[in-house]
Amino acid sequence: EKKFRLPLDTFYFYVSKAIIEN
Repeated sequence: EKKFRLPLDTFYFYVSKAIIEN
């Protein structure tokens, strides 16, 4: 279970998720 400390971490998380889904 990862805890995102920085908003940027969450940003990259969603970016990576979008890349994986496409």
